[in-house]
Amino acid sequence: GKRTDTDFNTFTQIPLDPFSLFGIYASHELLQDRLRVFLNLDNMFNTEFTEVIGFSTRGRNIRLGFNLQF
Repeated sequence: GKRTDTDFNTFTQIPLDPFSLFGIYASHELLQDRLRVFLNLDNMFNTEFTEVIGFSTRGRNIRLGFNLQF
């Protein structure tokens, strides 16, 4: 939706373009109450967007991992 941010070089309000991000999270328990693997995909379509003027944002991000409990 509509949103603005302050440009601190000029102290004016700058309109920012709207954006939508799509992500997926999946996990599977391999050993009951012991081992879980997961895959997390953020910004799946590598959308370029501005959250805060002057700061970069993350592009597509993939995390693969596991949780092990003793």
